[in-house]
Amino acid sequence: MVLASCALVGGAFAQDLISPAIAGLPDGSPPRRTAPMSSAEIEALARAPAVLRFAVGFAALDLPVAEVPRVTFDRAGPRGMVYLSLPEHVASRFYALTAGHVGQVMEVQLCGIVLNAPTIMSAISGGRVQLLLHTYEEARIAVEVLSGRQPCAALGGLPALAQ
Repeated sequence: MVLASCALVGGAFAQDLISPAIAGLPDGSPPRRTAPMSSAEIEALARAPAVLRFAVGFAALDLPVAEVPRVTFDRAGPRGMVYLSLPEHVASRFYALTAGHVGQVMEVQLCGIVLNAPTIMSAISGGRVQLLLHTYEEARIAVEVLSGRQPCAALGGLPALAQ
């Protein structure tokens, strides 16, 4: 087990442990694309709705980014950390989703792009989510999209996010 991408441990910000076999990379990070997106892929992304999705198997919780009340970011060593506060009505649904899928992998998607895929270690209450991205630049761009200052297409220039 190695330190991984997202804090999905009940209630408070914390690091998550995830199996490298699940994540697909030796350091436990989610799979990364090695080339920038094509112009057609970026055009498709430009038409994508700005939605934050938490998906586990067939269960998913969608949140339009306009409803994310607070999002910030900072450096976590060479990586970037994004902090989200979910609205109260979504936090209770997020808790139910995580409580019902402990031990399973949850994809955290923004505009259809997987930001990371941690294993849910316990039910998460309180509506606070912490996402560890590959780089500080990825975190900065993700926050721009989450805050509504940039469209989904802004994610297209970051090869690590474009999967």
